[in-house]
Amino acid sequence: MAANPIPRLAATKYLAMEEAATFKSEFLGGEVFAMAGASFTHVVLVGNLFGELRDGLRGKPCRAVSSDLLFRVGEGRLFAYPDVMVFCGPVEFAGDGQRVALNPIVVAEVLSPSTERFDRGRKAAEYRKCESVQQYVLVSQDEAMVEIYTREPDGLWRLSEVEGLDGVVTLSSLGVEVMMRALYEGVELDGAAS
Repeated sequence: MAANPIPRLAATKYLAMEEAATFKSEFLGGEVFAMAGASFTHVVLVGNLFGELRDGLRGKPCRAVSSDLLFRVGEGRLFAYPDVMVFCGPVEFAGDGQRVALNPIVVAEVLSPSTERFDRGRKAAEYRKCESVQQYVLVSQDEAMVEIYTREPDGLWRLSEVEGLDGVVTLSSLGVEVMMRALYEGVELDGAAS
């Protein structure tokens, strides 16, 4: 006897549910994933990255936003709340509101034990399909390490890693550098605050 298939949720139904929800969730291919509360370290890293990007983008036609803006990839297979996104030029929105953005240049996620596999796997694959995304950044909570995936002119993705507090994260798509020491300021690494 065959098991009954689990029905997939339509993106329109997800958006209606999300509009009325008291907590955030993400959507991928008909599945909805509730988002857990973030750790103190996660929140500090997101704040530091957002602040460094905001400062580095001053005077440029780009702006950073943090995790409360929903990002729709393509025709709506993925709806996610990245920890930080950067937009250059006019922001494109789905529908007539300003709730679901379509065209970030940079997307960044701070890795959590509960989300790391998803952020590196299925979500990363969907982000890379979005033509506007030029760089995808993964920030570790456990050690001073950042991975930057950069779209090359031929469409292939190149990985660069920055390790240690003396390193510099170069976001070539924005012309911005973020010092690792500034990114990890106030974060406990190996039992000592940076």
